Amino acid sequence: MKRIAAILSLLLLLCLCVGCGSEPEVQDYQRLVEVSSADARTAVLADDTLELAAQMPDAAWNSLPKWNGITVPNLQEYGFEYDGQPQVFSREDMENISNLGFNFVRVPLDTRIFLDWDDPSKVHLEKLVNLDELISWGAAFGTHVCVDVHSSFGFTTDGDDANDTLWGNPVEQEIFLSFWDMLAERYKEVPSNLLSFNLMNEPTWGITEEQYVDFMRCTMERIRVHTPERLMFVDMLNTAKEPVYSLVGDKVAQSFHFYEPNALTHANDYFDIGGAYPVIRGKGFISHHVEPAEFVMEGNFPAGTKVGFIVNEVHKGGTISLTADGKEIFSNEYDYDAVGEDGCVYLYEEGTEGEFRGYDNVFEVVLPEDATVLRLHATGDIYWFNLARMYILTGEKQYMFEENTDSLPEGIDFERIPTPHIMINEDGTITDEGNILFRVVDGAYIHDKFAQYKAFSEETGVAVMLQEFGVTTVADYGLTLAYLNDLLDAANANGLNWCGWDYFGPFNFYSVNEYNLREGATYEEFSNGWIATEMLEVYQNHLTQ
Repeated sequence: MKRIAAILSLLLLLCLCVGCGSEPEVQDYQRLVEVSSADARTAVLADDTLELAAQMPDAAWNSLPKWNGITVPNLQEYGFEYDGQPQVFSREDMENISNLGFNFVRVPLDTRIFLDWDDPSKVHLEKLVNLDELISWGAAFGTHVCVDVHSSFGFTTDGDDANDTLWGNPVEQEIFLSFWDMLAERYKEVPSNLLSFNLMNEPTWGITEEQYVDFMRCTMERIRVHTPERLMFVDMLNTAKEPVYSLVGDKVAQSFHFYEPNALTHANDYFDIGGAYPVIRGKGFISHHVEPAEFVMEGNFPAGTKVGFIVNEVHKGGTISLTADGKEIFSNEYDYDAVGEDGCVYLYEEGTEGEFRGYDNVFEVVLPEDATVLRLHATGDIYWFNLARMYILTGEKQYMFEENTDSLPEGIDFERIPTPHIMINEDGTITDEGNILFRVVDGAYIHDKFAQYKAFSEETGVAVMLQEFGVTTVADYGLTLAYLNDLLDAANANGLNWCGWDYFGPFNFYSVNEYNLREGATYEEFSNGWIATEMLEVYQNHLTQ
């Protein structure tokens, strides 16, 4: 009886907040009303929400309708507005998203926005009512809503789960599980046609597959108590990149994220050149184990070409030189005393015999005359050095090399692999001698990666979806359009649903802040901001509904 009384009290409170039998009105979500977690398990939705939801396409762990989506990130971070927008979902945003042609929204949540920081058993009711509204608007506009826990107590999407306390803290784990338990019961009447759950964002390198799988199974069990058929997604391992074969039999869909090449998608972290695409990848470790101990790029490099590079590790002292057609145009001498333990400039790894590590300064030079061969090599006592990145800007053309040795075949002695001798051909193709640890991140590469996800889905029967991608606003606009066109071509060609990150933030076509406008884009006023029309057209040209 106490349970029934509590639910009736909550229903009365919700009726006062949103008006029973009608679409909820936006409330004052800054004035938070707290209720117990037990009392927050019944939602009041618009009368026609369930009827409209039933008319939407069926969705299950092994069969998804055609979804093209965008992320609404308002409630993804505790204590902060996102890109200047308030932590409130709006009907206008949902209507605009639908009118632009999208039929799927991913909704990242931070549980700490909903739960009281000092007493997580207390729930901020207004935040849940606003989520009710979002789901109702999804039904009204025919847009599927995928709720995702992006952060929680002891877990944040900061790129390193090793720093998170959730995995070894039973109290924080129970808060996470209870939050999903609450949502599952609150929305148990809402079918998977309208509502799905993405359990946890981007498990990274700090946790094991066993840890992740066990915890996801606990989460699924809590949800299935209320809705056994609920469509759920688990992000793939290692920042949503690698399929989770251990969960193949658990009747759960899997989602992946794609931000390659980072040199473009996160261009502000890669020099100050607006990023690069395509990107050349290969071995940057240059050692006298393999002669000639030099990095070589051949091509047509006219006078005025800008060359920049980062050498982040050096063994012993000496000089690193860059030559153009045999003439030295730059050198840097490592002749100062090593700093730190065993000759390291930082202590994450112990060095020996005078290793210098952790350099991140950019060396830049402008070619004084035309050249066809650039060589980076070391003299003196330097036994090896590591080229982290190099860029070449020549007129409207740009080339980027980044050190990357992912998926190194077993049994290969890494130090004895020849270093890249890269050739930029007149027809624009890029090749090298021996094709050793060398690839180009371009449209063909993206298609091959997506084909692997498709193959996993076909092999296992598990539905797979691309749930994050995007390009930061500081990236070169022409390269951004070319990249997004290649990416969406690859997704559609492999039959993969997709959802971009984010709607009004710094990775997409719509901006509500002038400082996020993309240089070179054509903008039209839209809602309370501006839309980059060419970028939106790329998305709309790939809608598959």
